[in-house]
Formats: sequence, C-alpha cells, structure tokens
Amino acid sequence: GTTNINTMNNNNNNNNENKNGTTDNMNDNILSPLANFLLDRACASMSLANYLYWYLKVETEDDSGLGIMFSAVLNSFLKRLKSTPEGEAMTMQLSAADEYVASIIQCQRQAREEKGKKEYKEQCFRRLLSDHKLNKVPGKVSAIPMPLEPSVLLNGLNVKSCFMFTSALYPAVIEFTVAPPNRDNLLTSSSSLSSKNVSA
Repeated sequence: GTTNINTMNNNNNNNNENKNGTTDNMNDNILSPLANFLLDRACASMSLANYLYWYLKVETEDDSGLGIMFSAVLNSFLKRLKSTPEGEAMTMQLSAADEYVASIIQCQRQAREEKGKKEYKEQCFRRLLSDHKLNKVPGKVSAIPMPLEPSVLLNGLNVKSCFMFTSALYPAVIEFTVAPPNRDNLLTSSSSLSSKNVSA
C-alpha cells in the first residue's frame, strides 16, 4: 500500500472548491506546512522537482477524490517554480518531458488498437512515432530530464529499435538517445540546482 501525506490544512480543504468540485482558486495559504516545505525544497533542486512533479502528476489521476487535491498542489508547485528564471527553465523542461511522454503513449495506444499481429502493430507504432517526428524532442527545449533519473538528459528516441510485447496491452520497449553535455541542454544549470550531465 501507499502512505498518503496530508498536503492541505484540514480546516481549509473545502473552502476553495467551486461548483464543479475543482480547486482552481487554491492558494499557498491552505497548503500544509509539510507541503510548503516539500515545494520549497523542490524549487531549489532539478532532481527533486522532477521526482515531485511526476509523483503529483500520477496522483492527479486518482479518481477517488484525492486527485483534485493533488491537482491543486501541482498547480501551486508549478506557480511557485515559475517565480524565478531558473525555475521557469525547469518548468519548461518538465512540461516538455510530460508532452513528449504523452505523445509516445498516444502512439503506442493507437498502434495496439490496429487489427493484425504483433509485427504489424510494431510497424504501425514505428510509423506513428516517425509521423509525429518523435525521434527528436519537439518544442523549445533540446533535451529533457529522464523521469526516473533526471541527471540523464534525453534528446530523442531510436524509432527503428522500438518493439512491442505480445500481450493484451502490447507494452512497448523504447530506446532513448542521451544528449551530449553542452550549454544548450542545460536550461537548469545553476550552482543552486543538483542536475548532472551524462554524455551519450
């Protein structure tokens, strides 16, 4: 099982919910001291920011009602992160990584729904990746932190080496390419941040 961390002050949990049950108007004042501590620490470290971002992102998909709370915390985190030039650069990389992963997942899901055997689905998957130009990280950043190891910067993937397993969900194996260390990739490079570089 997992351990839930109370991220809001209990007496304010429902104060900012609108008629749709969302917390669009939530501000930092209703975050718990622990949540504020975590956000402040994450805003000072690319590594921590990466892990916290993906943790919150996954939890927002919780349909038990907690997803709304985690969405509010994520929004507060991103707002706070954007308050400095270094944090703005970190936000750009995290957003680009999120969009890149989502695009790959969309291609995989579309390919697995194609009628035919595994080999045909793999061909469709590779074609979709190529059609969407996902061999390179799209957008304004040239490299993104790997979600599970943010010290590794990725700049694309090898379309030809991608393949799928035979199962109901047809999970895919993807070979990503690692960005060489250079200043263009280091949007988050700062003495106050803990990101590292790995050469290809």
